Amino acid sequence: YVFLRCSSLAVCYRDADRRKTHKEKTLLSEKMKRILTILTLLTLALTASAQVDRHDVRAGNRKFNKEEYKQAEIDYRKAVVKDSLSVAGEYNLASALYRQEDFDGAGKALDAIKDLAPVSEYAGDYYFNQGNIALQKEDYASAVESFKQSLLLNPGDLDAKENYIY
Repeated sequence: YVFLRCSSLAVCYRDADRRKTHKEKTLLSEKMKRILTILTLLTLALTASAQVDRHDVRAGNRKFNKEEYKQAEIDYRKAVVKDSLSVAGEYNLASALYRQEDFDGAGKALDAIKDLAPVSEYAGDYYFNQGNIALQKEDYASAVESFKQSLLLNPGDLDAKENYIY
């Protein structure tokens, strides 16, 4: 009789442990759900901010194509404010400023992405535009070096060849 009694107590203790483990699993599951929810919301927020940046760049591109450079500049500046690492925003801002003959401003916009643009797929265009800005500022040594870099990255660029020879 004593043996059975101890045995039943042991079963009760094991059941209590199982219930405790189940509760712990439930708490862990709830914590995981909260963490996943937070991560999902952060991802959505970052994606939404990137979408807003692209929206402003596209709006600026439409105005740039209509030769409304001042309005395009405003849209590109909005994109840069929303995403300070926006290569497209800064690059296009530099183009809009160049078209308005604000060569110092265009140079500053390109300088803002000098670490990112040369390793992007548009590195040749970056150096080409940098060369054009240097040429307008009559900094011929920098212009030659920029056009040289542009040609190394894009040897078929006839405009860069022409400017390099010039």
